[in-house]
Amino acid sequence: MQYASDQFARGDDHNQHAPIKEYAIVNLNTRYAVTKQLELFAVARNVFDDKYETFGVMNRNCFNDGQPQRFPGPGAPIAG
Repeated sequence: MQYASDQFARGDDHNQHAPIKEYAIVNLNTRYAVTKQLELFAVARNVFDDKYETFGVMNRNCFNDGQPQRFPGPGAPIAG
């Protein structure tokens, strides 16, 4: 299990905007030695396919009258 607490976006120096939410994901891995020369393994990341953001950047949005906006970085989806 991997856990990350909430954090403020880069560029939000005064912490005025809502932080990026905390998240927890589950990763699994296993291996099995068939013989001394042969080993099988399996890896799964983000097993429950949770949607999360790993970071964020505050910047001005030129399409929104130059108001500051948070641009989040999405987390990786399920993988194996």
